[in-house]
Amino acid sequence: MQTRSLRLEDKTGKQWVLRSIEKYPANALPIELRGTYIDDFVTDQVSASHPYGAFVVPTMAEAVNVYHTNPKLVYLPDDPWLGIYQSDFSEGLYWSQSLVKTMHF
Repeated sequence: MQTRSLRLEDKTGKQWVLRSIEKYPANALPIELRGTYIDDFVTDQVSASHPYGAFVVPTMAEAVNVYHTNPKLVYLPDDPWLGIYQSDFSEGLYWSQSLVKTMHF
């Protein structure tokens, strides 16, 4: 299974990661099925299985005092600021979360 990811850094040096909601399972399929309607069907089924499960995890983790991230759902428009990543990442839904340099328990 493949998730598209993009790491970003803002002007203050804080880093963020974007991970696609849509999954790309083509590499898990036999070569002769890639690019066929079966590839499309598998992609739809995998992406639809639990695409928003990450919304639930922070609440449960907080309840049992477990370290967790707080992802946000974002939409990336087709915008030139994406530069060389525009064709791969524009017009999609992504999980956005900040990256921490150290974890404190």
